[in-house]
Amino acid sequence: MSDKLAGVLARLGSEGATLVRGRITAVSTGALTVLINGDEVGDITYLKGAWIPSVGEEVFLLNQAEFGMLALGAPVLPAASGTEPDQITFGVDPTVLADWRVNPATPAGVWAPSATGVLTQSRDFQSSGVWFYDPTDFASWADEALSRVEIELTLISGIPELVLHRNTGTTAPLDAYAGPLPLSLTPGIATWVPLPLAWGRDLLSGAAKGVAARSQQFDAVLDLSGSLRFTTL
Repeated sequence: MSDKLAGVLARLGSEGATLVRGRITAVSTGALTVLINGDEVGDITYLKGAWIPSVGEEVFLLNQAEFGMLALGAPVLPAASGTEPDQITFGVDPTVLADWRVNPATPAGVWAPSATGVLTQSRDFQSSGVWFYDPTDFASWADEALSRVEIELTLISGIPELVLHRNTGTTAPLDAYAGPLPLSLTPGIATWVPLPLAWGRDLLSGAAKGVAARSQQFDAVLDLSGSLRFTTL
């Protein structure tokens, strides 16, 4: 309130006007009932205009000795500084599924592409089931912040353990890193399994090329699986 206006109001009665805040509890024609500091005050006048008072609304009131109270109106809520972007969920399907086998029969290692979608994880890293993805499916999302990363798995048997890999195809030995991430899944049920957010960032950035089921301790067989699902912040 300006000093000039405060001076004018002060000359209207024996005391200067004060500004009061309350909450409307009842509305009638030309008058309000307002809760002020725990007490209800009725028959408060409000002016004609664009403001239409409503019950529950906060209200500013001018209190002037020997005059009474006048409802000035409700405060206008400030506009939000910005709206939160909607979360986006997008998926990436594997393009190639293959087993990387290192055992007495193939000591140097060999790739065995899967024609049926079944991947085999054998203990002592004798077989690793590997999912490959098209890097262009990740490229447009590389700068997105993530709130969730998941992989869809259908377990046939065993205890799978997941890692990431850096292989772009089946032309070089399996280059695995991260993990292992052991999983407890119910056989025969397609399940979306959460992955570490760091894995999702590596996949989107291209640092990782895919996921593999690989273990020193456990055997596992996985079927019709490997789709990835990313959810942005």
